[in-house]
Amino acid sequence: RAHGTPDLRSCSRSGPPGHLARTKPIEKPTTEPSALRLGRWVDLASPAAIIALGWSLTQIAIVIWPSIDTLAQRALHVGFATALAYMMLSQRQQSRTGGLVYAAMGALAFLPALYIVWQADFLTSERIQGLDPVRPLDYAMGLLLIALLFDAGRRFLGLGLAIFSALFVVYFFLGPYLPGELAHRY
Repeated sequence: RAHGTPDLRSCSRSGPPGHLARTKPIEKPTTEPSALRLGRWVDLASPAAIIALGWSLTQIAIVIWPSIDTLAQRALHVGFATALAYMMLSQRQQSRTGGLVYAAMGALAFLPALYIVWQADFLTSERIQGLDPVRPLDYAMGLLLIALLFDAGRRFLGLGLAIFSALFVVYFFLGPYLPGELAHRY
């Protein structure tokens, strides 16, 4: 830039044509860490970061040991995703009580996944579908997982997706009783 010429980045046109008025210089964006960005190394010890790291290590373990049951893999994937969603919501909360409620829901969201991993052999090979009764704990864990998934989906992705998903769940149960081409069998 030549000596005596104005810095055009800090000037604007406000006045007659050809007139450059001096304004304040362009400010750099602030580097304050937001609630969900990592601003310091200490932030890596947050519950959401630990869950994300655990999820990543689990995915690596599934690649290294492919003998892990497919049902267990899916359960862990859904459990980590739902728990991570609630932990991210807990970090957004302004009140400590709201954050603790979401953190508890995140821990609760991982419970059905652990149950499925623990019972994977029984659910896939020992239990005969349609013959053996479904245990009450199976129902409880399934309903808990569905409720938490719908809630997390509603909070992150909106009410539309939750309603759309609910219609498919209703169709699953009402399908055998529908007429004509709409009917299906389990």
